[in-house]
Formats: sequence, structure tokens, C-alpha cells
Amino acid sequence: PSPLQFPRPQMRIVNDEIRLLTYLPPSSNPRVMKEARALAEAGFQVTVVTSALPGSGRIPMEEPDFCRIEHIGWRVPSMARWRHRLVKRFAPLWPLELRSQVASYGSLFVDLVSAVSCEAQAMPFVAHLEPALLAAGASGRLGQICCDFEDWYSQDLLPGRRSAGLTAKLTEIEAKALSQAPRCWCPAESMAADLAAAYNVQAPLVIRNVFPRRQRESIDGRWLDRPFMSRQASTNVPAAVRPQGAPVSIHWVSQTIGPGRGLEDVFSALQG
Repeated sequence: PSPLQFPRPQMRIVNDEIRLLTYLPPSSNPRVMKEARALAEAGFQVTVVTSALPGSGRIPMEEPDFCRIEHIGWRVPSMARWRHRLVKRFAPLWPLELRSQVASYGSLFVDLVSAVSCEAQAMPFVAHLEPALLAAGASGRLGQICCDFEDWYSQDLLPGRRSAGLTAKLTEIEAKALSQAPRCWCPAESMAADLAAAYNVQAPLVIRNVFPRRQRESIDGRWLDRPFMSRQASTNVPAAVRPQGAPVSIHWVSQTIGPGRGLEDVFSALQG
């Protein structure tokens, strides 16, 4: 039968607590922090649980006042990186169904599995990014954990991390999560439609990667990136006509610029 025919379980929330699970430092994962703030403003107690290695956050960030940050796997911070490398090195000794995940993510994945498995079964989690999704699958709790598909993980792995084993495992866990998790969401309608078609499931909810409207309203309205536009329009009116000959501007919003991020497609299209 189609997965669409199976009823989804309900996520149980106890004491208004929700935990967001990620392997990146919070300063490098803005979608997690925006979600944490939104949940906190809705009245929930939010904890961001991360297996990020000490010192891996290159963007400074003050301790947030709307949620708690819980670093896992830091029993001895000075040894955390050595432990991570050792776990990856001995990945071939792990059970076959976990080998590709351990080889790719080392202690980052192992600690996430431990965090999900050791928590009370009623504790609600939201899994962000592929190691957290894989950890949810390894814990056997996909039916209790919501999943935020920030990317189509099995299709969007960076070149240095792609392997047949990891891609196959991600494809398997994605299919299970999209049909079994209480709720799933992703950042774009096109992605939601493609996931639904690929896995024959109900399309996940779309929550876009956008910033608060109040930040948009604070912009001064000048078209600084387009010559002569400031003379034509005093505000950023979408209907304003771009002067003939003025260059087209493209804003690429990302914390990472490099191979496999989609820029190749943009450059190829611009040449046409």
C-alpha cells in the first residue's frame, strides 16, 4: 500500500519541552536558531542539542536568552577531536548498517544517536541536517521525531562526503521519515513536491528560509547594487522598471561558498 494510507503518529509534548537536534554549532545553523526562537515565542521550552566539536563554530554568537544550548559528547573538550578521528578511523569495526554513517560523521553521529536513545521516550525531538536524521533512524524512533529537511540530503551531499553506502542509507531513512515521522517540513515548494513524488508520500510542510519582516522594513530602500536605480525609485518597488543596460544583480545568501552548493548551475545559466 501507499505510505499515504498510513496514519501519522502524534508527537507527544510533555512539560512544553522541545529539543532541536543538530550536529553543527548553533552559530552555523541559522534555521535551527530561528526555529528555536519561534517555538520559544509560542511558549515552549526549547533546547538545542548539538554534537558539534569544541571550537568548530567560526561565527561568534552570544548565548541566546530564548533557548538553552546543550553540547553533547564533550566529556573532555581537549580530547573531543581526537575521539572524533578515532571513531571515524575504526568505522569498519562497526555493524554494517551503521558503518557508512560512522565513517562520514564520526563521533558527531554517535553522540546524536546516544542523545536520542537515552532520552525519555516522550521527549519530542526535531532532527535537523543529515546526521541527526540518520541518528533518528538508528535509534528506531523515527515515528516519534519530527524532521526538518533543510536539504534533500541524499541528493545534495558535498563532493567530499559522497559515497554509495551513505547515499543509500540516507535514501532509506528519508523514505521512512517522510512516511513515519509525526511531522516533516522543508524550505521550498519545489523541494516538497519532489520529495513527495520521489517517495510517494504526502508533501512535507513548507517553512521558507526567510528573515523577519521587521528586518526587511528597516532597509533604507536604496538600490545600491544597481546603477541609476536610486534615481528612478526611492523604495525597492518590485514593479520598478530596471533601466536598460543596467546590470542584473543576484544575491546569493549562504554561509558556505564552494563546489556542490549550486553556484555552478547559476554560472552556467548566466552564460546562456
